[in-house]
Amino acid sequence: MTDHQPIDHTQKFRLRGQQTTRIETLTDAAFAFAFTLLVIGQGKLPANYAELVLALQHIPAFVASFALLGTFWYGHHQWSRRTGLDDGFTVFLSFVLVLTILVYVYPLKAVFSSMFHWFSGGVLPAGIQLQSINELSGLFMVYGVGFALMCLCLIFLQWHALRSTFELPLNLLEQTILRTEMQAWALLGTVGLISTLVAALAPGKWVVLAGFVYGSLSVLMPLFGHFARAKHRRVAALLAAPDAA
Repeated sequence: MTDHQPIDHTQKFRLRGQQTTRIETLTDAAFAFAFTLLVIGQGKLPANYAELVLALQHIPAFVASFALLGTFWYGHHQWSRRTGLDDGFTVFLSFVLVLTILVYVYPLKAVFSSMFHWFSGGVLPAGIQLQSINELSGLFMVYGVGFALMCLCLIFLQWHALRSTFELPLNLLEQTILRTEMQAWALLGTVGLISTLVAALAPGKWVVLAGFVYGSLSVLMPLFGHFARAKHRRVAALLAAPDAA
C-alpha cells in the first residue's frame, strides 16, 4: 500500500476503494430498490385531486424513511471507499445488511407514518391500521431489531477493517477513525435495543415511549460527534508533530 492514495480530506483517511466492487454494486442496487418501495403513492398515479392530496400527505414519512435508509447506505459506501475490502466476510456482512434492509423497509415506513399521524393529530395518514397496544408494541420491536441489526453489520465492517492489518496497513489516525465509527454505530444500535426493550416491557399506553427513545439520538449523536472530531484532531496533531519539528 503506497502513500499516494487519495485522501478523504474531511477526515484524512486514505481511500483504498477507488473501484466499485460487485458486492458494493449489489448493495447499492438493494438500497435503490428499497428506496423505490418508499414511493409516495400506492404504485399508480393519482386519478383525481383527492388522491393527489392523499399521496402528498405521505411526503413527511417518505422523507424521514428516505433519510434514515440513506444514513445506512452512506455508512456502507463510506466504508467501501475507505477500505476497498471485498473478501468473504465483507460479502457475508453486506448480504446480511441487504437482507435486513429489504425486510426493514416495511416497518420503517409504518413507524414513520404512524409517528406523523400522531404528531399531526390525525391529519396525515397513518399508513398502517393498528388495532391494539400489543400491535404497536410489536411494530416497535420489529423496527428496533431491524435498526439494531443494520447497525451491527456496520460495526462488524469497521471491526473487520481494523483486523485486516495485512490488506490495510492503517496508520494511527485511520485506526482511530474506524474505532470511533464502530462506537457511533454501537451507540445507534444500543438506542435501538433499548427502544425494543421498552416496547416489550412497558405496560399499556407507556409503549409509546419506545418511539421517544430514538429522540435521545438528537442529543447523543451531536455530542459524540464533537468528542470524536476532537479526538481525531489530537491524533492528527500527534502524527504531524515529527514532521512539524
